[in-house]
Amino acid sequence: MVTQINTNRAPMLSFISAILLSLLFVVLTLVYRNPARSYSEVDIAAGAIFILILSLMIFLLLWPMILEKWFSGKSK
Repeated sequence: MVTQINTNRAPMLSFISAILLSLLFVVLTLVYRNPARSYSEVDIAAGAIFILILSLMIFLLLWPMILEKWFSGKSK
């Protein structure tokens, strides 16, 4: 019997992971901001959007592979 792997979670997990990584970027940027060479809020927002888009593309590729390995390992 062939077991079907539920990969409907992959887009949701990738979006949540990308949001968390972007929030981490913003928090670390705000915490470690140097007053002498401070980035403006526009720079921080643009960096967060860039990190969001880049991490969303990467996580959309990674999560299906991770879920497939996880579910195939549990079915054995």
